[in-house]
Amino acid sequence: MKSIQLSGWFFLAVVTLMILPISVLPEQEVRNENEVAATYTPVNFWEDVYPILEQNCFRCHNDRKQLGGFRADQRGSYFKSGAAALIIPGKSNQSALVEIISGKRMNMRSASSHVLSENEISIISNWIDEGAVWPDK
Repeated sequence: MKSIQLSGWFFLAVVTLMILPISVLPEQEVRNENEVAATYTPVNFWEDVYPILEQNCFRCHNDRKQLGGFRADQRGSYFKSGAAALIIPGKSNQSALVEIISGKRMNMRSASSHVLSENEISIISNWIDEGAVWPDK
């Protein structure tokens, strides 16, 4: 059986080429994550979410008129416990509010009038995923 001898330089080059991609990739991934984090701005309830609710919900769900027994202007209406909860903080994909405003829950009165734009749905979904913080004004 013949043995193959590799020169020192050739061996070093092969090992370097094998290790180089491993050491470079994590740094590139971290840089990309940092770039994304630097461009993302958290949702501000009073500046981003409240105006959407005010424009689309308050007309029928306010202190004088509460269609479906719901007040859109009160924090407690969204965060009831159990099946009545419209928002599950951190889980927009499980929150009834997102189902309603995205048109996935059509078994309610005037369901189509509750559907919002994709941008508005995205803002509210992101707010919920961030914890649905509704601070005092």
